[in-house]
Amino acid sequence: ADSIIFQYRKAVEFASSRGQDSLTVLLLDEVGLAELSPDLPLKVLHEMLVDPPIAIVGISNWVLDPAKMNRACILQRPDPGEGELSTTAQAIAETDTQGWLSALSQGFHEVYSHQGGRPWIGMRDFYSLIKAVRRAIDGQRSGSVAWPIFL
Repeated sequence: ADSIIFQYRKAVEFASSRGQDSLTVLLLDEVGLAELSPDLPLKVLHEMLVDPPIAIVGISNWVLDPAKMNRACILQRPDPGEGELSTTAQAIAETDTQGWLSALSQGFHEVYSHQGGRPWIGMRDFYSLIKAVRRAIDGQRSGSVAWPIFL
């Protein structure tokens, strides 16, 4: 809670020094993880969200306590299908060598959509995997990385 308050105060101070020509945003990344803490650090958000002088954005892969969500807008995306994963992979890698990206997309979708309980693998993992494949492809073209690392 102390670190959230500290960052909030810093953001408010920064906003007041900038004037009205700029917008200051306090970004709370993976705010859902803080919800799991026994110290309840997100309790401080109740006061901050009443009439904040700055914009506050919380990003989470999990649903938060309704008392925090009722003071905010929520944007939820449905889980991606195999086709969407494959299209995304091809856009990130800018290629689909021998259909590998389609196969990776299918495999990831199978694991992602059958996770029991709290998800342990997310879309960031997929994006990182595809970026690693792209780096390997680029490395292979330059002769510095061999494909067997993925086999």
